[in-house]
Parts: sequence; structure tokens; C-alpha cells
Amino acid sequence: MQPPVPEPEPEPDPLQPESENWSLEEALAKMADDTTRLSAAVRLVRLSDTLPLCVPDPLPLKIARRLRVVALSDTLWALGLAAPDDQRLAGLVLIDSAGEITLPMMGVEEEIALLCRAEDAELFPHLLLLPGQVFVLGDELQSALVAKSPRGLRFDLLYEDDYPYVALLWRIPRAATDETRGEPVELARYNWDPYELAFAGPLSDKLPDPPGGLFELDLELSEALIPVGGVLPEPPAIETPRVKPDENEPTPY
Repeated sequence: MQPPVPEPEPEPDPLQPESENWSLEEALAKMADDTTRLSAAVRLVRLSDTLPLCVPDPLPLKIARRLRVVALSDTLWALGLAAPDDQRLAGLVLIDSAGEITLPMMGVEEEIALLCRAEDAELFPHLLLLPGQVFVLGDELQSALVAKSPRGLRFDLLYEDDYPYVALLWRIPRAATDETRGEPVELARYNWDPYELAFAGPLSDKLPDPPGGLFELDLELSEALIPVGGVLPEPPAIETPRVKPDENEPTPY
């Protein structure tokens, strides 16, 4: 007879129970300590009028265990749910040095936006990624890159030789005779220029052939784009309005 297998001990609650009674001043003071920072961040959210995705009320233990707090600067923290790779945060909440709570995304965007925290924000910025849009998270939230066409474009943060860049990916429509269709391909890369505080990369360029065609970013909404390389899209056709002749003007013949 096999001896009984002991049940694993339950993981402890990552939040200190006493944090429910901390005042605003106490919670802010606890943010300076690594051991109490998470509890303090959750308490600051509770003291605000917000109900973010990452801190529901009540807060289930399985969600509390996924909560992380990261410093974005000396005066700004981010609270969110760790993604599967534990390198990105979802359901983002921003907390400033006064305990003010800000939700950079609302509604559906709050559910799908991912924070990519930079190791050195002076060399490469903190990013907030949506499938078709990249935001730079600094003193303000700036719309950096916005995909325009075709459908299926997606931004992601990738690395080459340990240096990050933003890649524009596209899932080629699947063809019945081609098993490789449906796999995402990298269409373009956008490298950060720390002096210009912008991404350098193509505004538009060719799609893989077949099916051919072009992809394009929205130049007006891509506030941190320096167009480099690629193919410039055709300017819109300008129709010259027809001038209606003046009935009182004599004919030229």
C-alpha cells in the first residue's frame, strides 16, 4: 500500500491583511518598501474611486497572486497583472507619488493593452501596446504608431542582440494549398531614436507577394514616427471643380 501523498501547502496571500486599514499616508510610505509595495498599491487603488480590471472587488486570491508593481520613474509606478511571460503587465493602473490613480486605458482596450517596461527609459521608452497601436508612456501617454491598412496588422516588441525594437507583424491570409499561410510575418521594424524621441521606419511598404499590395500607417495619428524607407503611398487624387459659365458673359465667338 502506497503511503498517502501529502497535499501541497496553499500559497500564502501576497497581500498583508493589515493593509486594509492603512491610511493614504501610510500606504504611500509603504510604497518605498519592496515587501509592502504590492499591498500598498492595492490599498491606494481601494482608497480611490476607481475599480480597475486588475483589482476587482472582492479580489480573488488567484488574481492577487498575478499582481505586480513596477517603477516607471522616481515618481510613477505601474500596477497590473503579469502576462504569461511575466515580462508584461495587463489591466494597467498608474500610481503617482501623491497616490493619484490613473487608468491609461478604459473598456475593451484596458483588457488587451500590455505594458512593456523599459530597462532604461532614457534609451528606449516604456510602451503600451494594443494590436494596432503603440503608445509611448512618459510624462503623458503619446500615440506613437498606428496601423491603417490592411486588416490584420499587429505591433509587437521584439529584440535583436538584446536591443528592443517595435515590429509590425501581419498574418498572411491562409490559402487551402499552402500550409505556411496564417503564420505571422514581420513586415517592418521601427527603431527608437532617443534624440528625436521617435520611431524611425516605413510609413508604407509592400506586402509579401502573393498577395501583393501595400501596408500603411496612419501618418496623422502616428505622432512619434519618422518615415524612413519603404514606399510612399500615392497621394489622393484631386478633382478640379468644373466652373459653371456665367450666363451674362458673352460667348468667345
